[in-house]
Amino acid sequence: MERDFFQEPLLPMEPFNLRELPPDEGLSFQVKWDGVRILSFVKGSQVRLQNKKLRDRTLQYPELTRLPFLLNFSEGLLDGEMTFLLDNRPRFPAILKRDLALKDLSINYLRKKFPVTYFVFDILFCDGESLLPYPFWKRQEILKEKVREEEFVRIVDNHKEGKRLMERVKRDNLEGVVAKEERSPYLPGKKGGTWWKIKVRKRQLCTIGGFILKKKGLSSLLLGAYQEKDLLYLGRVGTGLKEEEWEMLKGYLQGRTITFSPFINPPSPGKGLFWVEPFLALWVEFSEWTQELKMRAPSIKGFSPSSPRECILS
Repeated sequence: MERDFFQEPLLPMEPFNLRELPPDEGLSFQVKWDGVRILSFVKGSQVRLQNKKLRDRTLQYPELTRLPFLLNFSEGLLDGEMTFLLDNRPRFPAILKRDLALKDLSINYLRKKFPVTYFVFDILFCDGESLLPYPFWKRQEILKEKVREEEFVRIVDNHKEGKRLMERVKRDNLEGVVAKEERSPYLPGKKGGTWWKIKVRKRQLCTIGGFILKKKGLSSLLLGAYQEKDLLYLGRVGTGLKEEEWEMLKGYLQGRTITFSPFINPPSPGKGLFWVEPFLALWVEFSEWTQELKMRAPSIKGFSPSSPRECILS
């Protein structure tokens, strides 16, 4: 390898969103683990970690200093997803806490509280040779030869039947499936074309901490859930209810306004925004968590008899 790949940033290849599974022919299917995308640059005993925004994450995950002992090469680059598992399910809010930790004290505390599992799904460089032009199936063969699994490092399995894998993903309440063309090279910084992700929509029990009122009526609800004793703001939702339900809810909310935000991380106040004391619980369906821990594309699925305090961030 002519250049010093260890120091040079690399944008990861990303899949394109699909609503439905593509046909199986010519594809491999992998579980999409809900975590933080991390590239691992290894040179001898050194490890440098980088996220998909090219930001260094070496300090945030000190466990990965042990990674070189699991590798059958001296220099290389792995691609994968950093997760925290609880009952064999990823917990994105926990891994996001780790990813955003900056102080040594916080990093050490969170390392013990939320130990990571690194799911490796690709190998891009190996001992001076770029594997980027290699087809996906060949890179997978090399990956299995070069990486030894341990409790904190796992190789993502490949499956030939997308439908069967998706059934398992739904049963286990996982994030989704990624479909990859077996002949596809690795194209840094490219999205779609030969990789696709098909997600299972998530559900979260939320409480209402505010609302936005416009001339035509109730525009959106400000939703949150509790993390320990704090109510976290998780985003706004404006779909999922019938017109008469919005009108009825407007009357309830207007009678319960307060002068301060119930959220520990409130959005910026604006015209027509009102705070309310949490008193209702409702189920919200959404596509995924953003890196800022907000629900993407949320929609209300129905009200719940649960108390606001039962709206726990899952």
